[in-house]
Amino acid sequence: MHELFWGLIFMQLYGLSATTGVLAILVPFTGVFAKVFAEIFEQQAPEPAHTVPPGVGALKRHLYTLVPRPGRRC
Repeated sequence: MHELFWGLIFMQLYGLSATTGVLAILVPFTGVFAKVFAEIFEQQAPEPAHTVPPGVGALKRHLYTLVPRPGRRC
């Protein structure tokens, strides 16, 4: 139902085209994927972040400690 709603909104902007269909499907699924990844990040253990030296930037700290590693269970 959400895709239909978004499709009607995007038809007002782009008319009846492939862009309308792609955007109507892309918008709701982007929100679903964002929620799933947010839940995955919340489940990660915070202890590895304490092992990184204090001078490391926030981006490196995030990539090395919070991004889940494939094949590894927490």
